Amino acid sequence: MRAQLMCLWRDQRMSSISTDEKGCAVLELPEGAYDLVVSAKGYLSMLIRGVGVLGGARTEMMRGLVVGEGRSEDEAPSTALGGYIRDRLGHPLGNILVQVVSKSASLIETGKTYVARTDSRGAYVIHGIGCGEYEIALRAAQRLLAREPLRIADISSFVRRDVVLR
Repeated sequence: MRAQLMCLWRDQRMSSISTDEKGCAVLELPEGAYDLVVSAKGYLSMLIRGVGVLGGARTEMMRGLVVGEGRSEDEAPSTALGGYIRDRLGHPLGNILVQVVSKSASLIETGKTYVARTDSRGAYVIHGIGCGEYEIALRAAQRLLAREPLRIADISSFVRRDVVLR
């Protein structure tokens, strides 16, 4: 099985690599902490937060992906949506509720809601999102901070959506 491995650097950079047929990949990263997103056709995406890399050391990880709910292995996979929420001065906003609501034409999918909360760096990741029209809403203490449309047309890679509140 070939999978896509997306590395989210703490300074907001991203890099990606595909695994070989056995699902193996080798990443050479500088010392630090990273978040990884693993996705493959027909499987739910997996987030692995806080992967530590020690300079000069080799770390091996093994993870198993789960077949996606309601999807066959022959169908297109879901993807992950993520990014950073910041104020107008560029400061990260932690503990912000991120709601993504489907606006798809399908009666089954319309209104489906995905939810995440930002961490102290303002980062969020939502898994299992397919192609379609969505609305992303940001809330803090029951107050709506922002609302904007979101279109996901391609799920072959991680979808990055940063928001700066005005």
